[in-house]
Amino acid sequence: MDRAPKWDIVDAILYVMRQVVSKGLSYRTAPTGTQVHRYHVQWSKDGTCKRAAERLIEMVRENK
Repeated sequence: MDRAPKWDIVDAILYVMRQVVSKGLSYRTAPTGTQVHRYHVQWSKDGTCKRAAERLIEMVRENK
């Protein structure tokens, strides 16, 4: 099905999220029809993005 390693997908999603935040853009401006977009939509719907963000926050707090 998909050929890209999952970490490449995650890196690309994080890159897009950083761009969106830094430019004050809406997630609706992210390119549609790409593998990254499909994963982002899927993972947003099933809660994966939320869980990942929560875990990253925990990891940052643990390192302070």
